[in-house]
Amino acid sequence: MKPKRIRIGYQSTGKSGFISSIVNNGHFLRGLATFADVVSMPFDGSEADFEKLDALKLDYLLADIMDYGPLQFLLREKTGRQIPLMLLLHTVWGWTDGLISIAPLLRPEDIVIAISRNGKAFFSKITDHFKIHVIPIPQDVRAIQR
Repeated sequence: MKPKRIRIGYQSTGKSGFISSIVNNGHFLRGLATFADVVSMPFDGSEADFEKLDALKLDYLLADIMDYGPLQFLLREKTGRQIPLMLLLHTVWGWTDGLISIAPLLRPEDIVIAISRNGKAFFSKITDHFKIHVIPIPQDVRAIQR
C-alpha cells in the first residue's frame, strides 16, 4: 500500500524580483514536490487569504522567512488556526529581528529547515527548543543565468 503524500501549501506574492528568491524558491518547491503535493496559492498578507487555507486540507504551510517574516506565524495565532508551519530559513543576514519574533510563536508540531549549517547554528542561538533540519537547495546554474 502506497503511503499518503503530505500536502504542503506555499503562499506566494508573485512580486519578488530577487534572483535568489526566484531560484531558491523554485528549486526548493520542485524538491518538495518529489515527495509531497505542493499547493501554491496567491497571498497578499491579508487575513482573508490566510482563511482560504482551511478548504485546502494542508498538512503543513511553508512559512518562508525571506518573503513574509513573522506574518504567517502572527496570522496563525490571530485566526486560531491549528495548521503546522514549515519554517524555511534561507539565510540569517538581515532577518534577525524577524527570527527573534518568530521563536516564541513556534509550536512543537512545526518544522524548521535551514539551507545551511550556518543558518542552523545561528537559529540555534535564538532558540534551542526545536530540531533544525539542514536541507541544502541544489542550484541550477542555467536557471540563474537566465
